[in-house]
Amino acid sequence: MLRIENAKLSYSNKPPLFSSLSLSFQSGSLYHLQGRSGVGKTTFLRALADLLNLNSGHILLEGVGLESLKPIEIKRRILYLSSDPWLIEGTVFTNLILPFQFQSRKGDPPPSEEKLRKLMDEFNLSEVTLEDSPKRLSHGQKQCLSLLRGVLLEPKVLLVDELLSGVDIETQEKILTFLITWVREKRNLVILTKHGSLPLSFHSYQEVKLRGDE
Repeated sequence: MLRIENAKLSYSNKPPLFSSLSLSFQSGSLYHLQGRSGVGKTTFLRALADLLNLNSGHILLEGVGLESLKPIEIKRRILYLSSDPWLIEGTVFTNLILPFQFQSRKGDPPPSEEKLRKLMDEFNLSEVTLEDSPKRLSHGQKQCLSLLRGVLLEPKVLLVDELLSGVDIETQEKILTFLITWVREKRNLVILTKHGSLPLSFHSYQEVKLRGDE
């Protein structure tokens, strides 16, 4: 589904974070992207989302180079979520349906309150109501809310950058189990970074180690 070919990325006159990098990611799968601190995991995910320009190489989605797609198409199909959840003033409900007001989602019906409540249970947010203000949520709950909102958009590729860092192990396991079922049913793709191992049986996901330009 997603492939990066012969990629090189560097900043100014610094050594490349990676060069001649080629990797493939298959639909219906969850990948755990690993690597030492500073190796470029966040940079790699941002490049996959077309948020950074490669010095050379190509990124292909379903066989089509991202350079051939319009920005609005890329936004609909590839979603990058950082570790710092972006939430607005208002309620949990207004935050969850916010992206459906964007131009890239024009024509997509927002999810029903019933669907939102069901998914909130899946993300261990059963104690949170749709009427609550995000201000009263813990950092971990805000991260769960941000990830849930990303799932609602059903992108072909969901890139999750340390968005479980403030979440307890039990909740991590519940969310990751949901995501594995979700990618298999929707035939989409999740690539996530997280320090340490995932609280799941190894056969349920795949590991990819980014070594940088060593």
